[in-house]
Amino acid sequence: MSWSRAAALPLPRTEVTAASLDGKVYVGGGLLANGQATDRVDVYDPATNGWAVSVPFPAPLHHTCLVATGGRLYLVGGYRGDGTATPKVWSRAPGESAWRAEPPMPTARGAFVCVADREGRIHAIGGASRFEPLGHLIDVHEVFDPSAKTWTAAAPMPAPRDHAAGALVGDTIVVAGGRNLSLTQNKTRVDLFDVAKGAWTRGPDLRVARGGIAAVSSGGVVYVFGGEGPSGTFPQVEYLRVGQTAWQLAPDMPTPRHGLGAAIVADRVYLVGGGPRPGVTVTGANEVLSLT
Repeated sequence: MSWSRAAALPLPRTEVTAASLDGKVYVGGGLLANGQATDRVDVYDPATNGWAVSVPFPAPLHHTCLVATGGRLYLVGGYRGDGTATPKVWSRAPGESAWRAEPPMPTARGAFVCVADREGRIHAIGGASRFEPLGHLIDVHEVFDPSAKTWTAAAPMPAPRDHAAGALVGDTIVVAGGRNLSLTQNKTRVDLFDVAKGAWTRGPDLRVARGGIAAVSSGGVVYVFGGEGPSGTFPQVEYLRVGQTAWQLAPDMPTPRHGLGAAIVADRVYLVGGGPRPGVTVTGANEVLSLT
């Protein structure tokens, strides 16, 4: 594994969301350096190492979720500019000029884990009721079926927390880290959800307690990046092959940060934006981890 740098995000910001679709990386929403939320969406093309401005979100959002499934991008929940959580869900396919309203989540939330399974269903797990520290933690696990346009309840998160990260490996959703409404309350906890069985088990703890992180998976391995604590941001990259008993360390991130977006295209992970210091700080860093 090795690091390289790519063209920087044109509008630096933190608490973004990111997803890859059709070989491109979409980065949306977040907080600007002045603390204001934005509806901006930028799309990065690895083939040209260039950025373009995409269709903006329907509203300014941060700590939201962008996930790609069935050839569409789904924008799920998050915090509005005033810190309240929204249950709204939207979708858009490349080439469409506007976001389409979808059935809202039963439970409004932000700073949650959002993962699409192999059947294309979107799992919304945990999070908080509003921007910390004023809200409360949510253990609710809800699943959206884009084909049926319905939400159903699944087994709740065993240990509720916000600012965790998640990724799918086979039929297992890995939920790693997170915190209890404060960067002083980071967790090493990892929980594994078996989609086929509908049940949770405990996974091996992270080496570093962290929240405000990002995660991706590739080749049966989940990778966790970044995070923040009271003394700074974390450069450590941890990875786990599901079924093994301990996380391993990969080469450190060149720019330690939290609130970053992560998306994978082929065998390259793009880590975009985030805060280089705890709190509302911003960077346009776009750093690439090659997994080969």
